[in-house]
Amino acid sequence: MAGLSPKNQTMRAARELSVTEFMSGMAYLRALFLKVKEAIPDFTHQDFSEGLGFARSNNMLRLILTGKRNLTAKAAVKIADSLDFHGTNRRYWTTLVAYNISRTHEERDSLFRLLLNYKSKSQPAQLGEKEVQYFSQWYHPVIREILALDGIKGDPEAIQSKLAFPLRLDEIKDSLKLLESLGAITLDPQTGHYQRTEGHIATDQEVDSMAIVRYHQKMIEIGRESITRVAEDLRSINAVTVSISEDQVPLLKGKIQELIQTMLAAETASPEADKVYQLNIQLFPFTK
Repeated sequence: MAGLSPKNQTMRAARELSVTEFMSGMAYLRALFLKVKEAIPDFTHQDFSEGLGFARSNNMLRLILTGKRNLTAKAAVKIADSLDFHGTNRRYWTTLVAYNISRTHEERDSLFRLLLNYKSKSQPAQLGEKEVQYFSQWYHPVIREILALDGIKGDPEAIQSKLAFPLRLDEIKDSLKLLESLGAITLDPQTGHYQRTEGHIATDQEVDSMAIVRYHQKMIEIGRESITRVAEDLRSINAVTVSISEDQVPLLKGKIQELIQTMLAAETASPEADKVYQLNIQLFPFTK
């Protein structure tokens, strides 16, 4: 492999690395560079730049790999041409870059749906189709929990009146149909109202699914809105930045899981619940 040109070296590594496994164009390029360098230790950023169709003196890729510059749509097309991306891989790659640099919620949602569609064509789904639908919208789990509130009538109008965030009646009705098909709720034939069933819809803690990724992104976005939409005495929003060693991360992740289990236990101990709450916890590094 050492005798190949930088372009051929890069293309060979690209064939062994599925672009549809990535949610960031920068992350894909980093992984691609490291894969070539693993086989060829003296492979440089200049070689990589040439391998992706740019001039060796072009410093853009080094800036992208270090997070100092965003990958542009024009550069994405050039890279797709150089790596000979076709069909689903090409559409996924160019859409991924557009998604990464998109500015509005509406644009991100539209591009994300395209990514999910492209990925489903190239990789087997880790979740069933209905589970993907469940995690694709923030309000499905919320509506399910509203049906467990004390004194709530399980009809679309009652659910709509209980929500702190706006939702159309047709969205609520579609959500109820999905939840019923998942066995998460059931229709009482006597009252004609929906009721929540026991148990939880969950996935493996480390499941790698785009639906789960977008679910968490949406919940973070709604959490941001809650700062101004929800009264201070009804919410708790905190943040802390600390310096720790990497070997402490598993311990902290374990503590987070303990807290989540405590929240689930609190729900079980609240037979007359009157509100639905969302708990978001993010633990991530600011440094490399």
